Amino acid sequence: MDIKKILVDQRKEYQKYLGSAVENFESHISLIAEALTEHTKQLQEHTKQLRNITEMVAQNSVDISDMKNDLQIIRGDLKQKADREELLLIERRVARLEHATAR
Repeated sequence: MDIKKILVDQRKEYQKYLGSAVENFESHISLIAEALTEHTKQLQEHTKQLRNITEMVAQNSVDISDMKNDLQIIRGDLKQKADREELLLIERRVARLEHATAR
């Protein structure tokens, strides 16, 4: 066999193999690009969700702070109410004592 013929045949086989390898490589790159596009969309959606959650947490923090302030006011009111009840008791006792000593 002639060496040129062998080299030409091998070159054709090699070119066919390289063409197939390039197609396979391009197919894999295409799949990776599709996956990357999908992941990018998911990441954008998660970023939006995270922003919403962050805003909700901030609003909840404000609400909790308001609730704490309201609770302190209610506690103060309840303490004053208890003090008024004690004052009423003392006034009644004093009134009884005044009534008893007036006799």
